[in-house]
Amino acid sequence: MRKRWVKDYCPFSRDQGFLSVIGDVAPGEQVFGFSYTMGSGTATVTFKTETHGRVTQMKDLNYRVQLTKVTAASGASEGSEAYVRTQTETTFVLVGDNSQVYDVIVIGRINY
Repeated sequence: MRKRWVKDYCPFSRDQGFLSVIGDVAPGEQVFGFSYTMGSGTATVTFKTETHGRVTQMKDLNYRVQLTKVTAASGASEGSEAYVRTQTETTFVLVGDNSQVYDVIVIGRINY
């Protein structure tokens, strides 16, 4: 079996130049990503909207979300790091800095 990088499976990772992501991808899990621009400091992110209908629902709540701020002011002061809370199968709540752009990578089982 030939080993592959996450970039071989996830177009977003390939486009962004990510060879891999931190963490393991277990059998049956998929990796996908998108960019998200924060409006206010807290936003409900909907998979169907952000993936343009390609992913609408995760199979369970055991998915992981990795965030990277990509705007010019990408340095984070202590206590201002973005994080995820209140995950559901169709959405998650992102807490981050106002008007900043984040690259979001999701690792987990997709239902459809």
